[in-house]
Amino acid sequence: MGLATLLTELFEHWRLHVPAVGKLEPAELLAAEEVLRSREADVRAEFPGAAPEFFPEAAVWGAAMLLRACQFLVYRDLDAEALVAALAPPCPRASTPAAHYSVDLTFRFLPDLVRLARAASPDDPLVGALLHLARQWPLSSIGIAVGEAANASETSIDVLAAHPALWRAYVDRVIALGDMPRMSNPRVQAGVREALGMFTELAPKLLPADQLEQRSKIALETAP
Repeated sequence: MGLATLLTELFEHWRLHVPAVGKLEPAELLAAEEVLRSREADVRAEFPGAAPEFFPEAAVWGAAMLLRACQFLVYRDLDAEALVAALAPPCPRASTPAAHYSVDLTFRFLPDLVRLARAASPDDPLVGALLHLARQWPLSSIGIAVGEAANASETSIDVLAAHPALWRAYVDRVIALGDMPRMSNPRVQAGVREALGMFTELAPKLLPADQLEQRSKIALETAP
């Protein structure tokens, strides 16, 4: 089962049949890029404003990293050294609004992976690796449990705040998922005030239930 098929399954059904670890061939990555381009067009159409530029190479990197993380979650016999090596390659694009937007096509599932990894083994090195990614990509890690150093650094916040529509998407997601620790950041507080017209620690409850962004609940299974 190729990466493109896996992505289609994930986007359409929130289910992923995870294959054993193997090399991702160039043709497979190109096919995955086409799926990501289609997904990005849908996301762009509903984005709160003019979305950043789309970087397909960053999106493909994110998809490959997500797959690797899922493989280490499902196939528990893989060792820690292999995990570190697999999740070490950096994003081919520097940290810019466009890179964060592009990577988020798949990295928005990071909170689900952290939840599943913790359930499997709270001390698993995979949890630490996922939290490391979460720190780098704050748009995608909203909703990860508090107290985890996964909160965005000021540098990352600067990147998101530099793009009005991306910043609005970030603030909207913080509100919708009720990520109270992020609301403690003064700039996020200001963004929430602007979005809601007021700010209290109960801000998430000010939104009607049918307007709240639903947390994705992905299911992972081994590939047949």
